[in-house]
Amino acid sequence: MRTTRVATAGDLEALVALTRAGRQRLASWSPVYWRPAAGADELHRAWLAHLIGSDDAVVRVATDHGQVVGCAVSVRQPRQWFVDDVALVSDDRWADDGIDLLEAVAERPALTCVPTHHLARRAASEGASLHHVSSYWIRDTTPASHAPTPSLHPATVI
Repeated sequence: MRTTRVATAGDLEALVALTRAGRQRLASWSPVYWRPAAGADELHRAWLAHLIGSDDAVVRVATDHGQVVGCAVSVRQPRQWFVDDVALVSDDRWADDGIDLLEAVAERPALTCVPTHHLARRAASEGASLHHVSSYWIRDTTPASHAPTPSLHPATVI
């Protein structure tokens, strides 16, 4: 039986595992931008534990026969909610558990980011009637070795 519910402290280890795997996947797609910081796993565990009990966040889990198979965290911002740490145990769950999880996010207005390469999550977002509003790309901007590096006097920077 599949359900979506608000997370409890007992779900913390499952949330940590899901979000760690999600960060590793992001790093595989964009190793420089999504490079995990030193100690990220421990810090994120503490952050998730804080969010589970916070009045400024709603942490949800998707379960299948009592096992946590997905998560999504809605964090209050001044004018909207940001839905972060959206993760499932496998891509083949996005068409059902993923849509259910995204539809369960009731906080509005809300926004989230979906990585370009995450086709299953993008399809689930569309299946949950979420709308694409912008895109961006990350590109290495390291100057060519022969290009001079401009120097600016601090007084000229506005």
